[in-house]
Amino acid sequence: MESKQTDPAARNLTLGWLLFAIATLGIAGILAFLVAMTRTPAVRLLPSAQSFYTILVGHVTFALIVWGLGFMAALWSYGHFGVEQGAGAAGQSLLARGGLFLAACGCGMILVSVLAGRGTPSLNDYVPVIEEPVFFVGYATFALGILAALVRFLASAVRRWHTLSLASFGLVCAAACVLSAVAALTIGLTRILPGHDPAIGPVPYQAIFWGAGHALQYAYVAAMVVAWQRLAAAVQVPPVNQVAARLAFALYPLFALSIPVLYLVNEPTELPALSRAGLWLGVGLSIPTLVHAALLAHSAFRRAKFAFPPRLPRILPSWRRPEASALAFSLLLYGIGSLLEPSRGGGTLRVPAHYHGVVVGGMTIAFMGLTYNLLPRIGRAVYSRRLALWQPVVYGVGLLILIAGLGWAGALGAPRKTFDVAADAAGVAWLLPMGLMGLGALLAVIGGAAFVVNALISLLVARSVDVGSPAAATVSAPGEGNAAALRLAEGVGPHSRLGQ
Repeated sequence: MESKQTDPAARNLTLGWLLFAIATLGIAGILAFLVAMTRTPAVRLLPSAQSFYTILVGHVTFALIVWGLGFMAALWSYGHFGVEQGAGAAGQSLLARGGLFLAACGCGMILVSVLAGRGTPSLNDYVPVIEEPVFFVGYATFALGILAALVRFLASAVRRWHTLSLASFGLVCAAACVLSAVAALTIGLTRILPGHDPAIGPVPYQAIFWGAGHALQYAYVAAMVVAWQRLAAAVQVPPVNQVAARLAFALYPLFALSIPVLYLVNEPTELPALSRAGLWLGVGLSIPTLVHAALLAHSAFRRAKFAFPPRLPRILPSWRRPEASALAFSLLLYGIGSLLEPSRGGGTLRVPAHYHGVVVGGMTIAFMGLTYNLLPRIGRAVYSRRLALWQPVVYGVGLLILIAGLGWAGALGAPRKTFDVAADAAGVAWLLPMGLMGLGALLAVIGGAAFVVNALISLLVARSVDVGSPAAATVSAPGEGNAAALRLAEGVGPHSRLGQ
């Protein structure tokens, strides 16, 4: 990336979105610690079921919704460098700043609602909510902010469609999946709420948010694959086959855009019919992801030039980089989470084991590694390179232990979304796995906190670097950079900022 091509306003906006996303991840980690320690035998930090369920809703909201979409907004802003010249630039800049402001205000309201502890928590899957006006207004405000960033990115992507790099194309596909989530939520609300009779029962939030939750999974995985490719480029893995990768990326919105249709051809409240469709959507999510993983593996094998016995430095020349450990743990955690798919063991702790592998593990640790890679490229030096090297390992190992504990307890029948698990565990078989879960959660929180602190200091305090300097090409130890290989591996297109 050349500094003369960098729009300072766009760079500052990317810094703002990164700051927002990482701060929300820190909030999610604090809430996760409270939830995990309450579930751990003999600990129970939260005093009541009401407080536990409210904090659980807050944790899921910040960890699975706000953090993921906030980081994608940062990537959309990063992909917008240098394209605001000419007519409409002032309007787009205002839209960009307004989006960040709305997202921050919305998250502030959500956090206030969670900490106040008022309202009734609804622990529906994918998008749990608190039935309280401030929470819903905050959610809507946050969503408007994300949509502003999305529209701005798509508008610029359409204008430069023929020059998009593979990474930017992947982000366009992720944005299309987010639009599918918005469409599914809109249709669900308009078809379910007007005819709902409060005398019959509570609002069927599970049915309302089912489609949006599935579509967001497609968006997260598409963005995670973009991160995989960037991390692979950082450790000198050659570029994957462009045609095959673009076709695989295109499958994500192709499947995700079918989700709103399900709300039109089915009765939205008929969850069994939607659940059967969910199995098909799970297959649709797995196919392109397996293709991307196979393409990366093929490129890595070509780079390794295997000999027998294999030599690690030859297989992975840049292994002493945070991108390497982040990529390895992201692939591992996502694979384990996929194997723990929740069609079996529904209602038990197998389900959170699944999404802690796929989203909390695979997506989050990929975004962590990508943050270390992006910071120097937007003018910020990584504060502690040593901490950046070891933090993904601590976080990844902690999640592996946590998933093992959750999966073990789930196999023994331990229920999910239950405040009394820790108390009940004293007399039943899942005492040991729940303790293991608590140990893993503690390590994961330490690793997550290390990332948040290191990244926030890098954004707010650490020295600035020239984005055109050699220091901006690497966060590894001095002398380990390979800027030419990075430029070769990161894609093509003069306006594709993730490809420069």
